[in-house]
Amino acid sequence: MTDLSEIDLMHEIAVGNRSAFNQLFLRYYSRLCSFASFIVRDEAASEEVVSEVLLNIWKNRKTIHIQSSVRAYLFTCVRNEALRAVKQKNMILIKPEDDALQTLSDDYDPHESLEFQELENNVHFVIGSLPEKCKQFFMLSRFDGLKYSEIAQLYNVSEKTVENQIIKALKILRERILETPKRHFTSP
Repeated sequence: MTDLSEIDLMHEIAVGNRSAFNQLFLRYYSRLCSFASFIVRDEAASEEVVSEVLLNIWKNRKTIHIQSSVRAYLFTCVRNEALRAVKQKNMILIKPEDDALQTLSDDYDPHESLEFQELENNVHFVIGSLPEKCKQFFMLSRFDGLKYSEIAQLYNVSEKTVENQIIKALKILRERILETPKRHFTSP
């Protein structure tokens, strides 16, 4: 099956096309899991949340009528299900330090690798210390690739609010990273 537009994909799913559902799954599963793990702070629980959302979409495929983008709809469903899971299980909302953003190639010398790791840790620390909405909007935009309009729809805020929060995040990152390039950040 060729790549369908979001609208065509949902239409095909509504009529029971499993191939279209598989395409939806492949297109969004990993990004939805990343988003869910941002809320539930547990990889297995985030996969459970996303699986539940996708299963519900398949079960209710004949009655789902998406007014906006499929992507925004999916992220909204995952957000709601993740928050419900957190509430039900009293999950901890503080995530342990993430692994490195990316593993360096063996081609780099150890000194460069150490400097990169230090910078990466500083960036993680600064992102973690951002105000909550600012951090959420920034991560959705930069790590999950959502557009400002999609983030605005997820949180029922204006696009200008999203833009202002991301500008604020970038300003804080620039100031804290450039201002103290050799400072060692540690987790609280």
